[in-house]
This record gives sequence, structure tokens and C-alpha cells, in this order.
Amino acid sequence: MRRIAVVTTFSKEGWDKYAKRSVETFDKMWPQGVELHCYPDARLKDEIKSPRIFYHYDDIPERTKFIKTWGVIPAMTGHGADRYNYRFDAVKFCHKPFVLSEFARFSMHDCTPPYDGMIWVDADTVTHSAVPLKVVQKDMAPKDKDFCYLGRNYKYSECGFMFFNLARTQTYAFLQRVLRFYRHGTFQTQKEWHDSFLFDQARAWFEQRPGPNTPIFHSYSPPDLHRRHGGGHPFVNSFLGAYMDHLKGDVRKLTGKPRKQDMVVGHDQKYWREL
Repeated sequence: MRRIAVVTTFSKEGWDKYAKRSVETFDKMWPQGVELHCYPDARLKDEIKSPRIFYHYDDIPERTKFIKTWGVIPAMTGHGADRYNYRFDAVKFCHKPFVLSEFARFSMHDCTPPYDGMIWVDADTVTHSAVPLKVVQKDMAPKDKDFCYLGRNYKYSECGFMFFNLARTQTYAFLQRVLRFYRHGTFQTQKEWHDSFLFDQARAWFEQRPGPNTPIFHSYSPPDLHRRHGGGHPFVNSFLGAYMDHLKGDVRKLTGKPRKQDMVVGHDQKYWREL
């Protein structure tokens, strides 16, 4: 059995609002043999204690440098115009790429044996139904893919759930391509600066240069999701919705529930029926 880790990050404020629930439901619903690695931005006093949940509090130097360099410039935090625009908040959305890179380094150098793959799950995700181990090993973490994501056919992908195959060198090349935007400040040359858009641009860079070492990409999203009928929320309208709900956005976080119109695929779990 391959060794698969789930990775996430969140702020102390986010822990109190939604991430604690996410960690609790992971421990309750995910199969034994899958571990969760959390990267909070501050030390937690009320950690969820479990032998398969790990908290990483060490500094990530590249992330710290990026935030110190760009965080003092309002335009880099989405405040360059009259009102806040998340599309240009490079600082807020830098945490995910840096944490993913750090966990890949941690796995390679500090774990025996190293992990075969890492699954990213946003910390505002609730696991509402038991996840079978075979679904993790086969569907969430396919052995023959390097990077899996939730594509949308009309705008940037949703990066609330991603898989990175750490057993393949192409995966590391892809992660490094993403980090170039942050290390060299070239995110400023892009139309949008948040992580989902930059992940797509890194993927497009490889797709435009096909070759034997090009990473193998795969979208979890059903190909026929229409923009107005489920395409805006591919997470819950893919097979992942049978097990999880991504409470993205302020409204879903505030209520702790999905919006009824989110779901267009007929999942039959109690969680969805109760809507």
C-alpha cells in the first residue's frame, strides 16, 4: 500500500471558525493508514489529538521572506484599487504553494520511508461520510498521474483539492515551476495573482512543451459541468462530493453549510439529502 498524506494550512482565526471541524471530521471519516499534516500560522492550544494528525510549527523561510517583502505593499494584498480584490492578493494565497513545497521537502529528507503522494485539502472542507481506503489509493491518488486538480472549463481551476505524486520526478518539476512565480516576483506578469490561477499557468507551461518529462495531469471534474449548473463548484459535483463538502467563500463558512444550488450531481449521502 502506498503511503499517502493529506496536507493543509490555516490561520489561528481560521482554526476557530472552520479548520478545527475539518480536522475533526478527517480523523473520524478518513481511513486508517492516511495521515494529516497541518501547517498552522500560530501555535494552537486546543489541537485535535490523534496519532495520525501532525502539526508543523517550524518557519518556512521562503514563505516568510515573501510575506515580508510583498506584504507591506497594499497592491500585493489585493488593496490596490478602491476595494479589496482577492484576484490580486498574492500574499494571502501564497501559503498553499509554499506549504506544499515544504512538505515535499520534508517527505524526501525527513521521512523514512518517504510519502508516495500528498493530497492537498483546503481547511474549510468537511468530510461528511466515510472515505474508503481504495478510493484514496485509486481515485484520489492515481498512481499513473503526477498532478490532479479540479478543472473548470470557463475560468481558473479550483485548487481546494489536489494530488501530487511524490514518487515521480515530474511532480517536483511542476512544484518548482509554481514557486518561480513567488521566488522571482513574476506573479506580477500574470492576469491574476492567486494560487489557483498560478497553478493553472504552471500547468499550461508544461502542456505547451510536451515531451518525455512532461508531467501527466488529470482533472477530477466531470467534463460536462456547465458554468451555471455545477461548474462553479466542481469539488462537490465530482466523486469527491460523495465524501466531502468544500465550504468555500464567506457565506458557506459563516453558515457551516453548503448552498442548496451548489449540488447538481445526485449524491445520495445523508449529508446531501438533509438539504
